[in-house]
Amino acid sequence: SKLSELTKQRIRWYRGALQNYMKYKHMFFHSRYGNLGMFFLPVNLIGTVFVIFTFFLMVLNYINDALNYASKFSFVGWDVAAFFGGLDMNYVISFLTTTPIILGAMGLTLGAFVLYVSFSINKETLAKNLSKYGLYLFFFPFVLIFFWTLAIVYEILGIEKKW
Repeated sequence: SKLSELTKQRIRWYRGALQNYMKYKHMFFHSRYGNLGMFFLPVNLIGTVFVIFTFFLMVLNYINDALNYASKFSFVGWDVAAFFGGLDMNYVISFLTTTPIILGAMGLTLGAFVLYVSFSINKETLAKNLSKYGLYLFFFPFVLIFFWTLAIVYEILGIEKKW
């Protein structure tokens, strides 16, 4: 019911996942452990690392872009209209077809589809809660990355575990 409680819970969960990765690292890519060792553990770990790495790479890229735009705006006396006057549609299209934008759109589409199916199966109405679920689909990945990052930092720094 409170953000602080959710944060503590998720950090516990993700630190537990990190500890399990370390405890059972001998199971990774070993056929002796079936699908768990050959597929589920590696894909889960690789997917988590990939998402976190991609997120931080995107953040750094957007910070760099913002600094470049700020530099360009300073050259035109901070006249924002000068930027929009020369807006090139090829640039807009190339921005919209970048990997992060495409992956984000795919994630939102998949999330929306799963949401639609779950509401259909449960015979519930999605329309009255559409804005809330839309916000959830857009912001929850950022919240997850925040929790994973905190859990990793806590593990690296050896912060005492509070279960």
